[in-house]
Amino acid sequence: MSQNIPFEQACREAISMVSAIEEPTYRVAAFQVALMKLTSESPRFLDDKKPASISIGQHRKEGTPKSETKARILQMISDDWLKEPRLSTEVGAELRLRGFHHNAADVRMNLLRLAKAKKLRRIQENGKAYRYVKP
Repeated sequence: MSQNIPFEQACREAISMVSAIEEPTYRVAAFQVALMKLTSESPRFLDDKKPASISIGQHRKEGTPKSETKARILQMISDDWLKEPRLSTEVGAELRLRGFHHNAADVRMNLLRLAKAKKLRRIQENGKAYRYVKP
């Protein structure tokens, strides 16, 4: 393999490597693998990559939640929007009104986690539904 090859040259090499494959699906897959192999061995492309040891969580400020849904629900708690008992669907609807579209399951899960962390109180209603309120 040649060292420090430009991307265009890597593409040409990968095309020549897979030109004998007749099935288009296999040829595309083989091209992707060959190109990945060629570019990953080149020092030029290795310099552009970030080290794998850096995790996303290291860029987060201490004490901020990982989940955007959780952060937005915590904001609603601090805005006193949850001073009255609310259903998870009402919380999701309020998030949408504020311009944030979150999956209903994510909203329910984060409400449950906040209730377990004692940041919200969970009140059972009619045996199935739960309302959440600021403690």
